[in-house]
This record gives sequence, C-alpha cells and structure tokens, in this order.
Amino acid sequence: MSTEPYTPDEVELRDCYALVMDERAGEDYDEAKADAERGIAKIKADALREAAEAISLVVIPGSDENDNLATAAAQGWLTGRANRIEEEA
Repeated sequence: MSTEPYTPDEVELRDCYALVMDERAGEDYDEAKADAERGIAKIKADALREAAEAISLVVIPGSDENDNLATAAAQGWLTGRANRIEEEA
C-alpha cells in the first residue's frame, strides 16, 4: 500500500474541469475540455521553459566549450519542446 497522497492524472483533471464548467457555468463540455487541455499544455510548457532557464544558471567547475554547447543544446531542446506542446494543444 502506497503512502503517497492520491494525485489525479491529466485525464481526470481535464474531464473534471469540463464537467464542472458544463454543469455550473453553462459552458459547452467539449469547449471546456479543450480549454482544460490548453491549460495543461501551458503548465507543461512553462515548466520546460523554467527548466531551460535554470540550466543556464548551472556552472560546472572546469567546464569547457563542449559543456557550454551541451547546455545550449539542452536549452534549445527544452524550449522547442515547450513550443510544440503549446502548438499541439
């Protein structure tokens, strides 16, 4: 038995939001569901961008040009992935 608290997954969050917006605010369920999907995508993208920014703050003692290139590549990948997540939502 796990001692971790229950954490809803993306589907549960999306569907719960859509249901509440449909029942309480009178929004169309499918539109509310799409809104929730965009919201979840935005949260993911923001987290990736935050990670990309944080990488630039990491200083490796004795680092060389190759380390800097690897850091730049990681930042580029994270930022690119964040952009794709938002575009796909």
